[in-house]
Amino acid sequence: MTHWPGPAARFDRPPRRAVARPLRGVLPARSDAATEPCLDVDRLPPGWLAEARPRRDGPAPAALRRAIEILLAGLVLALAAPLLAAAALSARLDGAGPVLARVPRVGRRGRPFTLYRLRVRAGGLGRLLRLCRIEDVPQLVNVLKGEMALVGPRPEAPEAAAEHARWIVRWRDREAVRPGVTGWAQVHQAVTHLDRGGSLAQARRMLGYDLYYVRHQSLGLDLRILLATLRVVLLQEEAR
Repeated sequence: MTHWPGPAARFDRPPRRAVARPLRGVLPARSDAATEPCLDVDRLPPGWLAEARPRRDGPAPAALRRAIEILLAGLVLALAAPLLAAAALSARLDGAGPVLARVPRVGRRGRPFTLYRLRVRAGGLGRLLRLCRIEDVPQLVNVLKGEMALVGPRPEAPEAAAEHARWIVRWRDREAVRPGVTGWAQVHQAVTHLDRGGSLAQARRMLGYDLYYVRHQSLGLDLRILLATLRVVLLQEEAR
């Protein structure tokens, strides 16, 4: 059983007093020289999210992004139909449980939704199907329903989201956009699972990447993330 940190473990240094400063002065921080930038959560001023919203929520870019993701989600579901059928048959023969897993997640503005995942056997055909990330393809149904986007922060379980928000400042800011099937943190291997032994430091690092995406969300950045994800899936490269 995982034990969440108590009040004494909340910070490894005295908390900083919030200082109002313009968003222009918030420079991206690099966790190391080989990674792409992420925001320094400690340096974000109060009201930074409100300043970022007009750039992020323009009606024309939002409508175009939604049209593109509906088109791509429908296309991938159609192309992946044979693999989905094979994976479903494999899971049915395994008899370990339902073919489709339904798991609770937290979406944009904290709204709960049900995420769909395909149960894939661990060995044989299942191992080959996992290389194609076929278990994540049903999430495209969530995209078509408008609960998720193709690109965005990783959707969190309600219990984990509540604990993250309790111990990590500005955690709820990542919920300003819809969660994604893939994302800026995912392609940089910056995701963490606190319920699987992940640390608060790792979760803060993931948040820095998530908030960088919230701040700089654009069609160009989405395309960059999708191409990086495609390269990982097709060439079996490691995300960076």
